[in-house]
Amino acid sequence: MTPTEPRRAGLASAWSKTHSRVVGGQRPAPPGPAGEPEAADVPAEPAARNSRNWKYLSARLPADVHKTLRRLSVEKDLSLQQMVVAALRAYVEQQKES
Repeated sequence: MTPTEPRRAGLASAWSKTHSRVVGGQRPAPPGPAGEPEAADVPAEPAARNSRNWKYLSARLPADVHKTLRRLSVEKDLSLQQMVVAALRAYVEQQKES
């Protein structure tokens, strides 16, 4: 069965009409040739650009702790991630001393 058979052609034309209604002229440009790295649209965060080795952590925090950290991050003009890292570093230093 080839794509030019009447049955397949009917499906292709129906799909193109449905697709044009949904996507319209907003179809993204096709990807570049394989092997070429794509340029990043968003610059990397300053923390990701330095030479530190970062590990990702998914954690559940109590709502009151999260609320307090959020409030402090706004007051100190730091990101929530920076606040959590600073709190964890302070805890580690305190544990090393004792």
